[in-house]
Amino acid sequence: MNYKRLLTFVAIAMIAMTSTGLAQEATEKSAKEGTFQFITTNPKVKEVFTTELLKKIEKNRDENEIVYLKIGTYTTAKILPVTTISKPDFTPLKELYTDK
Repeated sequence: MNYKRLLTFVAIAMIAMTSTGLAQEATEKSAKEGTFQFITTNPKVKEVFTTELLKKIEKNRDENEIVYLKIGTYTTAKILPVTTISKPDFTPLKELYTDK
């Protein structure tokens, strides 16, 4: 009898922990196009980035300063600050810039 209760408790706890993690993941913000720019030093190499990167970019966004985040062997993300992207006259960045 106690064994069944323990298994039930463990199962419920695992479900609760999993659903909490999924809910948190769903509420994390992702960076919007134009608010960051990929800067590459080797445009011939195609690096693959996942949607998780957009969350990482947004997580590293500063309130007032531009942030440069190394995201690949040849690629850095230029992340515009909140104060810049919040302006009514904000002009979005091109997605890719080649720095030779």
